[in-house]
Amino acid sequence: MGGPRGLVHELHRRSIWQVVGIFLAASWGVVEVVDFLTEKVGLPDWTPTMALVLLLIGLPIVVATAFVQEGMPGSDDGAGAKSAGTTAPSEGAAPSLPGAVAAAAPANMAAGTGSLDRPTTRPSQTRRLLTWRNAILGGLGAFTLLGISIFTYFVMWTSGIGPVGNLVAQGVFEEGEAVVLSDFADATGANLGDVVTEAIRVDLQESSVISLVPPAYVSGGLARMGLPADAKFTADVARELALRDGLKAVIQGEVASVGSGYLLTASLLATESGDILKAFRVPVASQDDILAGIDKLSQDIREQSGESLRSIRQGAGLEEATTSSLDALRLYTEAVRSFDEGRQMEAIPLLEESLELDPEFAMAWRKLSVILNNQGLDASRVRDASRRAFELRRRLTDREAGLAEAWFLSIVQDNPEAAIDAYRRVLDRYPDESTALNNVAVRLLQMGRWEEAETPLRRMMTGPSPSASGYANLIQILWNVGKHDEAWAWHDSLTHRYPEALDGRQSQSWLLAAEGRWSEAHDVSEDVWRDAPSGGLDHIFALTEMAGSDVAQGKYEEAMRHLAGARRNTVEARAWEIYYRGPAFMTLDVALAMEGQAAARRTLAALEGEVPLDSIGARSAVRPIIARFHGLSGDQAGSERIFSAYEAAFAPEERGRAFRVTGEQQRAIVAWGQGDWASSASSFGRLYEELQPCSALCISMAEWGIALEEAGRPDEALEKYRWHVADTQLAWHVYRAMWTPTVLERMGGLYEAQGNTAEARAAYQQLVDRFSQGDGPFVPLVARARARLAALGN
Repeated sequence: MGGPRGLVHELHRRSIWQVVGIFLAASWGVVEVVDFLTEKVGLPDWTPTMALVLLLIGLPIVVATAFVQEGMPGSDDGAGAKSAGTTAPSEGAAPSLPGAVAAAAPANMAAGTGSLDRPTTRPSQTRRLLTWRNAILGGLGAFTLLGISIFTYFVMWTSGIGPVGNLVAQGVFEEGEAVVLSDFADATGANLGDVVTEAIRVDLQESSVISLVPPAYVSGGLARMGLPADAKFTADVARELALRDGLKAVIQGEVASVGSGYLLTASLLATESGDILKAFRVPVASQDDILAGIDKLSQDIREQSGESLRSIRQGAGLEEATTSSLDALRLYTEAVRSFDEGRQMEAIPLLEESLELDPEFAMAWRKLSVILNNQGLDASRVRDASRRAFELRRRLTDREAGLAEAWFLSIVQDNPEAAIDAYRRVLDRYPDESTALNNVAVRLLQMGRWEEAETPLRRMMTGPSPSASGYANLIQILWNVGKHDEAWAWHDSLTHRYPEALDGRQSQSWLLAAEGRWSEAHDVSEDVWRDAPSGGLDHIFALTEMAGSDVAQGKYEEAMRHLAGARRNTVEARAWEIYYRGPAFMTLDVALAMEGQAAARRTLAALEGEVPLDSIGARSAVRPIIARFHGLSGDQAGSERIFSAYEAAFAPEERGRAFRVTGEQQRAIVAWGQGDWASSASSFGRLYEELQPCSALCISMAEWGIALEEAGRPDEALEKYRWHVADTQLAWHVYRAMWTPTVLERMGGLYEAQGNTAEARAAYQQLVDRFSQGDGPFVPLVARARARLAALGN
């Protein structure tokens, strides 16, 4: 017998304890199914609770029904017993009625006719009510009610009806709307406000509906409002920023102590009216439950904003995606604040301490790798931290995991194409992710694909969260493709949005240098040097770029003073890699370009006395730079020894694009230093025509031109010299300035050899005009140019 009748019949056969056991087992199964559907399908949070309440209500009903219908074990009152006033025949006794009558009795009773219509005692009202049929129908009705409740909730939520209606459906704001998150107020005395703010930010960044403006945007807003970068970003300040920039909503919140626990509250405010659009509160039993409470608060904000529960629950929980250690999260939060305020060097020890507390804190590993790389510090540590973040990516939010993968492909595997693909996968899910937009453009820039790089940067600039670095990169692209007026226009936008950002003044210095306005470029770099944190990358490179501007004006002694100061600052900061990337690089090139290989060898010995080679890790990207120094100075053996040790530090699968570039550069430089001009010219050709297109970077154009000239290829040499003098690539002008006097002198000589007197005079005259007030090695260069002009006459 199947269906409901079969079930009723089966229940009639069971004892009360068996029925209760069956009910409890079935209830457990129902709860598991409801929990699974709630998580996977995205049912409301209250669904499991409501289902449990219905089951708890059903339990006494089932027990009562079993009691009434079957009786307690051992009793003869039950479904199979006779009603009071009747006597059941004993086993083997003959029935008391004639067979025909007995056979007819059930039919008569069912039909309600005859003298045997009814039992001698009518069943009680309770017995008629507490039947298995009614119990089953009641259960079905209860879960139908649950289904109707869920359906009604979703109709109201998606339609924007009533208090459960989401804000997107209500038309309060659109999907992807930029929202400002203010600092959570702290009423605990336990310094939890900043921690809660950062954790909420991490989780809300996963939202497909809310687009939080990034910290850099907030910093720029504070500057425009005349507030310091470290000002507390209260709800009032956040609302003022949102009003200024036309953003529709602000999220504010507070964490307060309640007995031995805490209360997390938050609200979505309408910027213009200040009205509370939605309010949220989550009680927390103790500090151990803070992260779970933040997770719940964030989910509520995302759900009521308009994001589906299914989408929300696809991501990892906050504790799983960050750290289970509140102290580690506190240190990470402090590091992020230091990073956002431009104090990146201060963030490093905070991140290191955070990782000591939780070595599996993947987000801290990624941030550490990025900061070490930004500051030009130990490349091996950059790679190790990136690899660790990638290995732990399952402990990251989807957004962070995607960024960690792309960073690993770029930094560790040196595969820019794969990194670009990884960043684009992040953008498929988070179209306005500013880090991905900026970094995919940077990778394209490194490959010389300027036009492609322009697209993601323009998209970033028109999105809800343009960054200062994104502006700077777009300015560089526009200048390099010849859109000079537009580059200056974007610079004006950058300085308006981020008036205190060093990126704006740095871009201004580059633009001025590109226009040959060296004195103005020097003054802007000096401003950056004064305002940048001492010992940091911006501070040291600003001083180095001041020296480059000095060289471009013929101020040799002043340039040497600035370079000595920059080197001293890097030594004090123990920033060995910055030392060789910036001030040491320029110091050696000044000696080589203007005084020759002997002077370069003396300079190199002094540089390595300040920062010995042993200070640099075997896998550091600075090792090839030092090998370059030795090669250009004529120390072929030393150059090859240093580069061979660098090569040996990498497994074959780690030798990606940058490795191939440095290898070809090494061959070109060693041949150049030994005077093997033909080999050097060929290697430079492979380097800049195949591996690293000049649209990406041609910093050795002067050396390439000299190799071509000495190899007897004057026309090609003149082409490289003209490229060097035109110097179209923004940001690199100051690093080529020391070669310009030599290039102009050589151009004049080649033009003379070709009989092109007019062009020869023009080259010599430019050398005289630019450097006639120069000192040091500029004096003999200018004297020789004047002599050639006199010899050529008018």
